[in-house]
Amino acid sequence: MVRTTTYLAAVALAIPLLVIQRLLVVRRRLRALTNLPTDIVLFDPKLPLPLPNIKWISRERGWGFRERFTRFSAYGSDIICQVSIFPLLDVTYRLADAKAITEVFGRRAAFKAPPEQLGVMKSFGDPNLVASDDEVHKRQRKAIAPAFTERNMQMVWDEAFRVAQGVFQTEEWCDKQRVSIDHALDMMAEVMMHVIASCGFGRKLSFDRTRSIPAGHKMSLEDAVRQIAHHSMLKILVPRWLSPINKKWSDAHTGYEEVRKYTMEIIAQRIDGRTDGADLLSLLLAGADKEDDDTMRLTPDEVTNNVIILLLGGHETSSAVFAFLLGELAIDPDLQERLRQSLLPLLPADGSPPPYENLAKYSFAVAVITETLRMYPIPNNYAKKCVVDTVVQTDTPGLTLVVPAGTMMEINHIGLHYNPKYYPEPYEFKPERFMGKYNTDAFVGFGSGTRSCPGRKFAEVEMVALLCMFLSRYTIELPDTPEFRNLHSKAELRAKLLAHTVSLGLVPERVPLTFVRRN
Repeated sequence: MVRTTTYLAAVALAIPLLVIQRLLVVRRRLRALTNLPTDIVLFDPKLPLPLPNIKWISRERGWGFRERFTRFSAYGSDIICQVSIFPLLDVTYRLADAKAITEVFGRRAAFKAPPEQLGVMKSFGDPNLVASDDEVHKRQRKAIAPAFTERNMQMVWDEAFRVAQGVFQTEEWCDKQRVSIDHALDMMAEVMMHVIASCGFGRKLSFDRTRSIPAGHKMSLEDAVRQIAHHSMLKILVPRWLSPINKKWSDAHTGYEEVRKYTMEIIAQRIDGRTDGADLLSLLLAGADKEDDDTMRLTPDEVTNNVIILLLGGHETSSAVFAFLLGELAIDPDLQERLRQSLLPLLPADGSPPPYENLAKYSFAVAVITETLRMYPIPNNYAKKCVVDTVVQTDTPGLTLVVPAGTMMEINHIGLHYNPKYYPEPYEFKPERFMGKYNTDAFVGFGSGTRSCPGRKFAEVEMVALLCMFLSRYTIELPDTPEFRNLHSKAELRAKLLAHTVSLGLVPERVPLTFVRRN
């Protein structure tokens, strides 16, 4: 018994010693290569585990968003080497350096998207634009490109104005002097669901909450899209076989299945010539039909996969960005008025939509949107895996990053966006940063290189149109409630109003606002 106890004690002592020895060897090797500051943690922060933030041990979920640039600042470096040992020994370079990030995004032969990162989005259909790499990604991107031409952006512009007008005619808004909403994200999710349904499927939805369910379906299209938008993480994390034990889990999977079913039905109708349209789905199908090379043509299943990905990006991401934006305007009335004054000269006096051709004149509105994405970058950090021994140039004088094969490269966009080297006073909301020339390599709110978001113009056009509609008719204010009355600085208001959590990306927890009608 004593011998067994002694043996177990020796093993218990040996394991941590071996771990420490291994980490020290890795640390010495990395310092010899690059002399970078090294951050050691036991559990890989990329693991989707509900762990607390404990030094040397673990990082809580969403820790990167909360830290922003503070860890880089503490180390005095725009690049940190992070080493974790569980479940596997992992070496990751965390990059908040614009030049290094641009190289990693641009050198596709040396840096690949890791399979585990792609695998997350494969749950929405494989292959698709986001869950693919190399030639498969090139094929998906080429097929999707025709859906985002200038002609189609005109449709997005018109539909955003039409949908906003529909909001103002609902019972909650019509003839009301003040409209209070509990969460701007919920309101904008509804608005943008109507825009994406019209532009994506050619379906003009009703704001009437009583929706019929077509024969052969379990949900209306509106409710199915809403499930994908609001509960995408459940679809990823909960297997289908486990979902029946919880209604929310089951609805998340059913919503995904129903959107696929609706999309396949529309595709069948378009192929049979029973319906036609200029929406994104029709353009995806038309692009596939025109492709001479069969190896480049998308199948109906692949078209459906990408429609769902576009729904996620065009609905969930855009609504979160716009909720953050509205919150910033409520916090800063002077900024709100400046933005309004920049829009008014471009709007027709009769309230009709302004011509899309004048979009270039809305430069301050686009700058406000871009600054919102700088401060609240929606996607989680990107990752690339180095597949060959190489070096990467940086913006730090005298530093060339030596990258051994197998090293993970984390594009730390939140650290980059709060790096004072590129953005002085990074915690201040200053749209003027993006008026005129700026370092485009230091902004990755829409990704970069071949991984950039194809729907960037869609999102900007939609949000500019919505800003025109809301600010020309309403003043956006903070609620007159005790939780906000005793907060005076913008930093205090921002911390309270725009507190956020992490789902597939950054989302605000609750943004209550009041819309006061202008004379």
